[in-house]
Amino acid sequence: MNQEELNKKIELHQEWLNSNKKKGKKLNLNGEDLSRFHLKGSLAFADLSNTNLSWIKLSCNLYRANLRGANLSYANLKRAFLYGANLSGANLKRANLIEADLQQSNLIGADLRHADLNNADLSYANLLDANLENISLITANLYKITLPKNYKIINSTYLIIANKKNKTIKIGCKYLTLESWEKNGIEIASKQQLTKEQIETLKDDINLIKLWFEN
Repeated sequence: MNQEELNKKIELHQEWLNSNKKKGKKLNLNGEDLSRFHLKGSLAFADLSNTNLSWIKLSCNLYRANLRGANLSYANLKRAFLYGANLSGANLKRANLIEADLQQSNLIGADLRHADLNNADLSYANLLDANLENISLITANLYKITLPKNYKIINSTYLIIANKKNKTIKIGCKYLTLESWEKNGIEIASKQQLTKEQIETLKDDINLIKLWFEN
């Protein structure tokens, strides 16, 4: 498939959307290698499962699109509209998801290692069994999010996520062990421009983390 053929398929999909499924044809790119192509326009409800989208820049509407098992490693998805998208089992390693809309998205089993989700909206998203190693979630909206079993959000205001399996705590973009957290957590928090009130709250959070690790 070349870019011209892909554009034609996208045009037919746009017609399918605009005609309420009466004309055109729903886009199905299951298993295709699209790593060198540019996707634009509305791909709402499109089937992009198992596609290779690594390094791609996606400037399109992916509302409730099927991206199950897709390779999106190193992809530029900044401000992407992925509301309700199925990203289960997708490879999102080192993907740029800054300010992306991932509300109600399915990220079960997704690989999000080193992904940048700063300022992303993950409200009601399901990240059960996802790999969150070195993920960045600064100021992300985590309302009603489902995290992997070993993870717990201690405080979403300034983002403290505890990992019971490795007994580490992430505050902002910093990872600490419980021991180093007790020694340096307040100092690190101070450098992240938190208010005095927020820093005082951190002291209580340390005790919450301890209790959770022990149970």
